[in-house]
Amino acid sequence: MYDRPHAYDIVFDIDTVKECDFLEVVHQRHGRSAGRRVLEPACGTGRLLREFERRGWTASGFDSSDEMLDYARERITGPEGSARIRRARFDDFRFEGRFDLAHCLVSSIQHADSDETVKHHLRLVADHLDPGGLYVLSMHLADRPELIMETETFHGEREGTAVTCVIDGDEPDLERRRQRIRARLHVEDGTGRRERHESSWWFRTWTREQFIDLLASEPGLELVALHDFALDPDRSYGLEDDLVDVIAVLRRH
Repeated sequence: MYDRPHAYDIVFDIDTVKECDFLEVVHQRHGRSAGRRVLEPACGTGRLLREFERRGWTASGFDSSDEMLDYARERITGPEGSARIRRARFDDFRFEGRFDLAHCLVSSIQHADSDETVKHHLRLVADHLDPGGLYVLSMHLADRPELIMETETFHGEREGTAVTCVIDGDEPDLERRRQRIRARLHVEDGTGRRERHESSWWFRTWTREQFIDLLASEPGLELVALHDFALDPDRSYGLEDDLVDVIAVLRRH
């Protein structure tokens, strides 16, 4: 799926405006820095970077996929684009200056291969945030395996091309802390030509307890709000709540 950025962008662009709306409200409510500079780890096709730029933010991002980065650069860094986009890993990136907001949605952090990678990532993000800046991070928790094995279907259309993406997962291996995820893309262009692509990858897993320990591992960031994937800023939760899909709002001290 990640080597077909155009199809990926079409199917996941349906939530771009809603995601940016949510992030802006969260920043207004919980952020303590006054600027409008945003950083996106795992920026993919750059759809959120582009939307933030449209809203007047200065946007930067990085990803480890060359296909995604080529697509993002083509869309964003033209004469009207100011986003800085780089190839980098979760645990090895560096940008000049500080940011007021960073975000990593759609469970992208679960591509990390170890807790140490994510802990180092959190340290780097904290170093890149202004005091009072926010990091908004999402993931699926593995306490209820039957729920994170459910099949999800996404559909999007753009300029005559229709894309359907079906994602499911095997039962997570909680001892080895990983889950195999599969995606099937169905693409039909305006001429009626159809393509099918299938891919799979490993997601790192966290239970609620492991997630709490992970957040506590970075003293430069404090948890100030917890939401779910409904992206409703008026609906918040506590760490004691029985959540599967979590969005943590972390603030730099």
